[in-house]
Amino acid sequence: IRNGKLRGCIGTVEAHQPLIADVATNAYKAAFKDPRFAPLQEDEKQGLQLSISLLGKPAEMSFKDEADLLSQLRPKQDGLIITDGNKRGVFLPQVWEGLPKPVQFLDRLKVKAGLAADHWSGNFRAWRFAAISIKPGAAPTTDAAADG
Repeated sequence: IRNGKLRGCIGTVEAHQPLIADVATNAYKAAFKDPRFAPLQEDEKQGLQLSISLLGKPAEMSFKDEADLLSQLRPKQDGLIITDGNKRGVFLPQVWEGLPKPVQFLDRLKVKAGLAADHWSGNFRAWRFAAISIKPGAAPTTDAAADG
């Protein structure tokens, strides 16, 4: 985050290498390889804030339709992974800060995944997860309850 705005964010949802290697690899990618932003420049270091989110194991959700899924979402707690076909999107729990209503959260995540905001199909799947956010100089915070 730089000047209160996202400046890069890349990570992995499930562990596939030691944590230290994953953090180093993804920190580099977030700074220099996030396709949404130009590579970080030397003069941007001022005002840059780093954070690391450690994700818990995703738990697949069961729902009969979109309204049912929306009713199960826990604002400010759940991180969410969605898939439909080859489309996939992930939001960390802290995204609720800017999208506090479940319908906003889900619609924006669909768009991030490359789907229409009003998209729904019988192949739609979702997983919720907990996360712990770590920011330099601050105590780690739990972004979600560990039960989900």
